Amino acid sequence: MQKNEPPHPAQKYLNVRAKNLAFFKRVYPGIYDYFNGYEMQHSKVDILPDAGEIDILVDNCHVYRGASGDYAKREVATFLSAFDYGVKIKSIGPLEKDTYKNPRFFARSIASVYHEYYRQERVFSGYELSNFFPLMVFMGVGLGKHIDIVRQIRDIRHALLFETDMDRFAASLYAVDWQEIIQPFFQDGRRSFNFILLPGGVDEDQMQAGLWNQLIKYCPIFPVTCMFYNHSGHPVYDRIIDKVNSDLYVHLFSFGNFDDELNQLNNALHNFRSDIKLFFRPPQNLKSIPICVVGSGPSLDKRIEELRQLSKHAIVISCGSALAALHKHGVVPDLQIELESDYTTYALHCQLDDPEYLKSIKLLGAAQLNPLLFEIFGESRLFFKDDGPLAHWFANPNVSIPNATPTCTNAALALASLIGSKQVYLFGLDYGFPDLTSHHATGTVYYKENLKKHSEINEQDVIYVPAAAGGTVATTTFLYTAKRRTENLLQAMAGVQVFNCSDGASLDKTTWLASADEQQASLDVPELAKKEFIEAIFAVTHSPLPRPKTELIKKQVIVQLTAFTESLKKLANEAPATLAGYTDLCSRVGQALQVLEQQNKGLYYFTRGSIWHFLLAGYTHVFSMNSTSEQAEYLDYWTGIFVSFLTGLTGKTKGVTEKQKSIYDDDMVSRPIFWTTDADSEDIAQVEWTYTGVRVEEGRLVMELSEWQFEGYGFDGEKYVRYEDLP
Repeated sequence: MQKNEPPHPAQKYLNVRAKNLAFFKRVYPGIYDYFNGYEMQHSKVDILPDAGEIDILVDNCHVYRGASGDYAKREVATFLSAFDYGVKIKSIGPLEKDTYKNPRFFARSIASVYHEYYRQERVFSGYELSNFFPLMVFMGVGLGKHIDIVRQIRDIRHALLFETDMDRFAASLYAVDWQEIIQPFFQDGRRSFNFILLPGGVDEDQMQAGLWNQLIKYCPIFPVTCMFYNHSGHPVYDRIIDKVNSDLYVHLFSFGNFDDELNQLNNALHNFRSDIKLFFRPPQNLKSIPICVVGSGPSLDKRIEELRQLSKHAIVISCGSALAALHKHGVVPDLQIELESDYTTYALHCQLDDPEYLKSIKLLGAAQLNPLLFEIFGESRLFFKDDGPLAHWFANPNVSIPNATPTCTNAALALASLIGSKQVYLFGLDYGFPDLTSHHATGTVYYKENLKKHSEINEQDVIYVPAAAGGTVATTTFLYTAKRRTENLLQAMAGVQVFNCSDGASLDKTTWLASADEQQASLDVPELAKKEFIEAIFAVTHSPLPRPKTELIKKQVIVQLTAFTESLKKLANEAPATLAGYTDLCSRVGQALQVLEQQNKGLYYFTRGSIWHFLLAGYTHVFSMNSTSEQAEYLDYWTGIFVSFLTGLTGKTKGVTEKQKSIYDDDMVSRPIFWTTDADSEDIAQVEWTYTGVRVEEGRLVMELSEWQFEGYGFDGEKYVRYEDLP
């Protein structure tokens, strides 16, 4: 090039790319490694010097018609006309006042936050975005110009960029200065900018999973005030967004909470002390045997003979309450699998009133199972679910079953996948019902007189989903959540034929059979193979968890838990009592949880659910308040309750780890979670009561707006105590 010759029109775009690559090399080395030598696959970058523009060519057509800058401006204006400051987002509303009814420590703590919010009448009309966007998800990068415009004119706390077409991101390297876009996010500890780049022809399920796994890190900002910006109205991304939205309640129902986690820890420590033998992964040379997974859906009754015939050539795994239905029909399963930790599970099995039947059945139970259950079944083994604290504290992979939650049927499917079964048959996994009175198989506990009323389903709680046999079937939000979790597990069971022999909701990744009779005729599994299979699962060489290891881990857990809760209390106490301050607190707590997940997964799972519950409560409440003074008053209250909960969380966990009671003397074992324990009663007895709405008129005490409800407690003149302790 001669001295006075102008630079080539493409040079400035090449310079931008070089700068971007240098930036990514420093801060996102993975992106640099992928795109440094990247060659575009199905599109090209087109420089338009006369217009001072850059565009993308696909099949010799410009994506932006040669005017990418104007296109971005118009698109941003359209987006902001619908979602901008002052606009209210209608997503998941605040939970109801009486959502948390259990009398245990966590439930009482979080319930008080909701009662504070509902002291005045509330009509939810959405969450107003006053002067910042809490979370924006840019679906599609294009040339990146729309992202550059939005970040300059609006305060975005957190941004996610989702892209599956690597050509588009490669093109953006020429068009925008990524350092200018991202640097402000790096310089402000309250903000973040992250990429979700999924190359390699991923399908829509993988896209959803990749996006979902990042979104849940922003709880409760996602799902409450998350905004999706779908660049160019990409139809695939529209479907991904719809799928994410359809699974929001799956997310909410999977939070877990401290009351349950503490109960599980207490049960597990009893089981370890009782020297229950551990389940170990069987050897890989086991002959592949078909598995029948049996749930308690209503279609089990009419399919029971098909199951009986299949049982001659397959392993029958009964899941939870399905055992009562099998007992009614005279079917003895090869093993019972249990997951639930609550005392109720033990009480319901006792209602069979057939101890010989129960003793004839082998039990595969999660480590957190109520210890009394192991007393009534036959030979037993403990396993660990891999997504809970117990597995990460006490187990190794050989004694864990991946993806074994949230229901017993999930655990059975996960076991089938783990042992390499090539064929699985699903009976009674309906996740729906033909009418409001036929919601489970006959013989199950749901039709017992003492539980019938509690099992009733109201019409207003029903939703309709596609049925396996065609048409639609009624279901509930809870059952739909379980169905989606099952489908997620089935998605991961590559190479396994799964036959749906249930007449309820349609299940993805399964083949529905109107009848399993023809299928069973083709099976030829000798009885000896079944026997060898069971002996491998319940091998005599299995051993319990070593006690010295348990004692050491318990001490470590308390030290680590104390340090973590103290750090959260400090964050909560330092956060400004404002809308923005609380949003930033949620972000910082979320970041602390992400660090904890990397360093101590057990502690992460033990605390995460309860923390999410508290953050969700505060976030939905404060964002639905219009007055800054009301927000400040509420946040002061919320902070006090949250800090008090964190203090109690550590103390109660320490009490369980130091407990030396037998299973027969421990009321955490012998009472369901919806009953108080003696420790809970002591907490209530020590509460300082404050009464509002009280005044004196003409020498008389007048009480207004006071709600009184005492259940199981009386006043002894100084404090509230259990009725049996009254003088």
